[in-house]
Amino acid sequence: MNLNKIYFVSLQITALCLFITMAYMSSVCYKGSRRLTRNYILPTSRSCCLTNSKKPKPATTTDVPSYTSRVSLTNTSEQSRNLKWDQTRLMKKCQVQPNSLLGRFNITKYVTAAEVSNNQTNMKVKYGGVYRPSNCVSEQTVAIIIPYRDREEHLNILVNLLHNILQRQQLQYGIYVVEMALPVQFNRGLLANAGFLNAHSIGNYSCYIIHDVDLIPVNDHNIYKCGSSPKHLSVTNTKFPHGLPYPEYVGGVIALSHEQYIKVNGFSNLFFGWGGEDDDLYKRMEASSMIIERPPVHTGTYIALPHKMDSSNPPNPYRDVLMSQSALRKDRDGITSVQFSRKALEFRTLYTWMLIDCTESEVIQNVGHVKLTQETFMQGKHLEKQPLFNMKRVVKVVQRGKVEP
Repeated sequence: MNLNKIYFVSLQITALCLFITMAYMSSVCYKGSRRLTRNYILPTSRSCCLTNSKKPKPATTTDVPSYTSRVSLTNTSEQSRNLKWDQTRLMKKCQVQPNSLLGRFNITKYVTAAEVSNNQTNMKVKYGGVYRPSNCVSEQTVAIIIPYRDREEHLNILVNLLHNILQRQQLQYGIYVVEMALPVQFNRGLLANAGFLNAHSIGNYSCYIIHDVDLIPVNDHNIYKCGSSPKHLSVTNTKFPHGLPYPEYVGGVIALSHEQYIKVNGFSNLFFGWGGEDDDLYKRMEASSMIIERPPVHTGTYIALPHKMDSSNPPNPYRDVLMSQSALRKDRDGITSVQFSRKALEFRTLYTWMLIDCTESEVIQNVGHVKLTQETFMQGKHLEKQPLFNMKRVVKVVQRGKVEP
């Protein structure tokens, strides 16, 4: 009888030990699976998962979201990103007029990049020219788009100065330089549209500022933000010391929110050569019942850096004719119809650089039909009611400079 009791007790002890062992092993497996999930299961995106910790090369890529997601996943874990996000939500909003602003500062048209470069400022900039304040949350995210060709000295001056000013303004921003490949004639409007689409795919910004490379701001009270209406920031410069050359002028530096840029369908893509695209933009904004905002003259002052005439950017002889129909072309000539190929995309130290190529005849043909006659096209007169002019003949005009019978 005693032996049976001993045997029964030993069975109970053995069963209890097995139960405790199985419970312990299941808890260990559960924790291990959570650790593996947290470390190796990446968020879903168009990019493939990374299996090593090597940093991707900041070279040319055709898949922008894939590149940016890989860099972010390599630099930081999911846990640290969530922690930073929680900290960001608790931050206060950045000031509209920060105390760090200097106001008007002394600078001349003979300024060099070394004079405006600040190593402490540039060290805060991420690859691709991206910056975000560390102690507050910016009200807007701003993309600076610079249409560019063969102005390296001007570009270095402008980019270095902008980083100083925009960080003092406590803005979250990115700088994008969009270059037109040779031998295509320079087209500022098409480059602005290409920059808008690429910057939106990279950063989904709320404000877009189209900025001439040779205009240098001299007052950081001129806040680089968008308003309820399009904002023309460059009210005066050394080329026009007495103010705007004419009331409808919106060239130089203009800020449009994402919604405003979509509403006017961006810039026209047809202005190859110098001049006309900014006046055409004004007509688009006027047709959309938009009012232009401007800062005071003493705030919106710029310096125009001297340069020689660019042989690849001759004056556009057809700008008046194209502008006469800007309202008619607005819905089918712009970001909805822009045609280009991106040859290169590089995330450089102080800005993101894009090389754009296009075929002039294809861009013009893509618009459809334009109301032109032989006489008005050759003489550059404004049009009222004219019959449709076949677009193939317009292509010949642009390419050869004359109309064939």
